Amino acid sequence: MLLKHAAYIGPDHRLHHNDLRIENAIISEIAPRLSPIQDEEVHDCTGLILIPALADCHVHTPDTLFKGLFNGMPMIEWCNDTPQGRLQKRLFDYLDTHAHTPEFRTLVLYAYVQYAKQGIACIVESGQADDSQTVLHACAREIGLKALVDYYDQYDPTLPSVTTISIGTHLPEEEDLTPELLKEVQKRCFTASPWLMTHCLETDWRLADIQEKFGTSTVQVMRDAHLLNEKTILFHCIQVTEQDIAAIGEAHATVVCCPASTLRGSEGLMPLQSMLAHNVNITIGTDFIEHDIWDSMRCLYTAISDPEFPAVGRESAVFAMATSNAGTIFNDNGYSGLIQLGASADICCIVHTAELDPLVESPEFSNVLHNVLMQGGKDKVRHLMINGVFVVYDGVCQTVDEEQVVFDYRNLVARLVVESRA
Repeated sequence: MLLKHAAYIGPDHRLHHNDLRIENAIISEIAPRLSPIQDEEVHDCTGLILIPALADCHVHTPDTLFKGLFNGMPMIEWCNDTPQGRLQKRLFDYLDTHAHTPEFRTLVLYAYVQYAKQGIACIVESGQADDSQTVLHACAREIGLKALVDYYDQYDPTLPSVTTISIGTHLPEEEDLTPELLKEVQKRCFTASPWLMTHCLETDWRLADIQEKFGTSTVQVMRDAHLLNEKTILFHCIQVTEQDIAAIGEAHATVVCCPASTLRGSEGLMPLQSMLAHNVNITIGTDFIEHDIWDSMRCLYTAISDPEFPAVGRESAVFAMATSNAGTIFNDNGYSGLIQLGASADICCIVHTAELDPLVESPEFSNVLHNVLMQGGKDKVRHLMINGVFVVYDGVCQTVDEEQVVFDYRNLVARLVVESRA
């Protein structure tokens, strides 16, 4: 495949103009002018800006049913004995009891189509229903997404490997973690060395819980148990100390900041300045219900726009969190989060509308990445390529019958709404 007249953001986060050739899912040639070879598929990229496909490193699928059902309610009060809480519980129970039904598959496929249509190629999937990992795994593969699926205590290292899908296991959250469960996780990790992930110190009550049971923080518990390393992924990390952050950095673990989710939930924000000072690998996640990664990038950019953070590099730092920083997690899936020679062809094409202008690119100054971050969005995503294959083309998912998925989803939601009123 040949991409002609490609304007793309390169590894230096500046705008480049070249032709790109893709062979066997890899960017095999980059040059100012490349001529098509016999029978080669050619796409004219005039009017587009190409960026690395995005990575959403913390999602819970399927959760589209819960929109607007958690407004104004702290996490500790979820599923309480109020009309709102009872509705939350009913829908959580519905997902658990329907985890292997066609209805559940419809919910997952609908959510995954939405991820792809906003330019997301990679997800770290924590799930939303008990024992649903195999369905999530199958649906990600069907859509064409690259995914790390959390299999919790069902992790089985003998599961057949798939190039685009990795599997991991979970450390129970602070309120559930016991010395016995900690030993079980140690046994799984020491036997097979899987990816290990957990919601880490997301709230003050979870911090109090782990301190009461173990006398220290979650990070220190993991370090002392030899569970903190380069294959550890920590979601949120809001109530961490400087000692915790230093330990995370020394272990080369990855953290996932979910700014829109945690700020809207009044939980706070990861201490980004300290994380960056300790060279911690930071990625971006959308977490729960609202999965607009463009909104999350802008939210994070705003959060670090303070006098203590140097103005130069803000855009690059945030963009890297949504792309190349996730390469650590998805390296085995071929994802690097970069458009460069030899990289996997994971490319998001956005429309170059007047909203992005003026684009200034000179040796001394460039505002292209800033404008893409601030004015880009899912409404501007035209194509998404994963492993050299168009998963989305002209705004429509190519790997499943999107119209049928949306039709089935809307019918399912309408039926559930009627039942909830009964």
